[in-house]
Amino acid sequence: YLHQTEKATQRKNVKDFYTIIPKLRTGKAYIEESPCKTKIEMVGKKELGNNPEDSAEYLETCCETDLNMAKHLANVFDNDDVNVGTIMYDKIMREFIKEKFEVEVEDVAEEMVKKCWGCGEEKEKLSACSGCQFARYCGKDCITKEWGEMHKVMHRINKKYKEKKEARELSIAKLKL
Repeated sequence: YLHQTEKATQRKNVKDFYTIIPKLRTGKAYIEESPCKTKIEMVGKKELGNNPEDSAEYLETCCETDLNMAKHLANVFDNDDVNVGTIMYDKIMREFIKEKFEVEVEDVAEEMVKKCWGCGEEKEKLSACSGCQFARYCGKDCITKEWGEMHKVMHRINKKYKEKKEARELSIAKLKL
């Protein structure tokens, strides 16, 4: 959080923010092209490596269904040590919705532990993915379907998350020496 100037108060910053943002959030401020056709980096080389097609395809796959969005968010939350900002935003927004609208929004990670990641149905007996131990499946057909659609890319993203976490731990260890 930054002040506009040293003398700007928090109240002035908030007031200015709400005055300026509506002017910036117009239809002209957004690109109306498919993520697969844009040259803009969507997910990023840090997460997916050097194949830019993967980032756009992954983004489009995540946005195709509510289930895919929930799977992506649950995976992000499972890597909470790397995605702290997303986790904090989610908690703050769920609390805001609860206070303002008296509606409890279930934590997406908790919700997805009860659902098959292939068909989206809640089942009593679900098997965990042998790789990430997080995604859950009701049967082989769902595992096969999901692996081809987006879960393989999630494993690649999780590998990058793990590398980022290990690098951070190494940096912290060096500081302690």
